[in-house]
Amino acid sequence: MIINLIVEGQQLSFVKKPETVKGTRGYIQCRFSFVSAEWENGNFRAMFKNSKLSDVYHCKIAADGTVVIPHEVLAEQGTVSIAAVAEHEDGVRVTTSTVCFYNDNTIYGEKETDPTPSEYMQVINAAEEAQKIAQSVRDDADSGKFNGAPGKDGARTAKLPQ
Repeated sequence: MIINLIVEGQQLSFVKKPETVKGTRGYIQCRFSFVSAEWENGNFRAMFKNSKLSDVYHCKIAADGTVVIPHEVLAEQGTVSIAAVAEHEDGVRVTTSTVCFYNDNTIYGEKETDPTPSEYMQVINAAEEAQKIAQSVRDDADSGKFNGAPGKDGARTAKLPQ
């Protein structure tokens, strides 16, 4: 995902305000478009901060204007602030205003459980379990576990054909 930003003088603005969720790593990057003379050369950096964290993360902006947002900034739900700075060899430093977006919550990262099997898989699992039980009974019969003295005849209520 690319967040497009425009830098004109000291004004930083979104082309379109992003929607992100916590826990994202290595996926969201910013692309800065520099449209004024003070941003033609220099050492460009972006600063990122999440309102829930105390650290500000400084990242070098690549020659093509891109930088990946540090995963630490996106680790928590909260307001993410972005700003940029250009430092020139003659000591001039140009900073921008800050833009913000909300890094929303997600259920990713919660305790994982096995997925609920489909009805088809429930039937397959039950059939496999029945097959295991049948094989166990067969193995017991083959090993002689059911061999023993005949038991008493039970009372018969119906006459069997001879």
